[in-house]
Order: sequence, then C-alpha cells, then structure tokens
Amino acid sequence: MRAGKTTVAKRLVEKLGVQGASMDVTGRKYYKQAGFSFAKRLILRYVKGQLCAYQYFQQFLLPALERYLPENRNCVIDLGAGHTVYWNDPDLKRARKLLAPYSNVVLILPSPDLDESATILRERTRDIAWLNRIRRQNGFDMNERFLRHRSNFDLAKFTVYTKNKTPRETADEILELLKMHATTA
Repeated sequence: MRAGKTTVAKRLVEKLGVQGASMDVTGRKYYKQAGFSFAKRLILRYVKGQLCAYQYFQQFLLPALERYLPENRNCVIDLGAGHTVYWNDPDLKRARKLLAPYSNVVLILPSPDLDESATILRERTRDIAWLNRIRRQNGFDMNERFLRHRSNFDLAKFTVYTKNKTPRETADEILELLKMHATTA
C-alpha cells in the first residue's frame, strides 16, 4: 500500500493515451459477484477485529481479479496491494496462470532494499486508520507482509523502484523497460 501504483498508472495512461482501470476504485462489484459481503466484513471488524475482517475479504480477491481482468483489456491496470499476495500455493498457481498472458506486470517498490522500503511505506501509511488499528491490535504490519511476500516477486515480470523519482520519471522508466523487452522478445 502506498507504493505509488495508482499515481504511476495515471502517468502511464496520460503517456500512452489509453484507458486506466484501478481495481481499488472499480473492484467493488467484482468482490460482490465473487460472494463478498460488505456487511459481513463490517460485523467481523467490530466483533473480531480488523485483521479478521481482512482475512475474510482476502478470499474474494482472486475470484474478483479473475472477473476483472477479462473486462479490462487494452488499458493500464493498477491492482490493490492485496491482489498479488496469495498465502497458499493453489491460489498463487491460479494467479500465476491468470497473469501469464500479461507480459507487462510491474511490481512497484520504493527501494531494492526491503527494509528501507518497509520504512518508507510505514511512513506513507501512517494515515490509514484501519491499517494502524491492525498494527495496534495485533502487532501485525500487513503492508510489510505484503511487501515481503514472495508472490509479488513471482508474479511480476519487472520491478521498478521509485525512491528519489517522480511518478512521471517512474512511468518513463516503465515504458523504457517495456520497449526494451518488446524489442528483445
């Protein structure tokens, strides 16, 4: 969370002149189609805590993504932080198969040093109330777990680091990487 996915995606949309699709913005209907209940998540949050509510939610991320991708072609897609983190091997295998046809899957991180990235992201997420409740209630830093989870690295075709770069510079770097890959493939 707060790595810069949506901001960089907006710059890519501008540069490429294509549509953008943000799973965090437009994904609600796909979660519902997958069986997710916003009311149940709210009840879980108040009865068992935010971490339990997130654990309920995460089971709908992959089914929602399976519906989302086919309906959002020929555009720049930015996924939420949880859409590339799969805790069990069967889900990771499904995600790998789902994303295999997409040659331009980019992981965006602040730094190649994961400890430094964790520090930067922790600072950027200080204002996310629900994430901080999980940290306080459970001593669990979900964003750091997202950051270090192997599935991000398994699913990405490229990794781009944003430290000391503007979103426009990061978008330019991504376009250059993709152009180089297209000429060597």
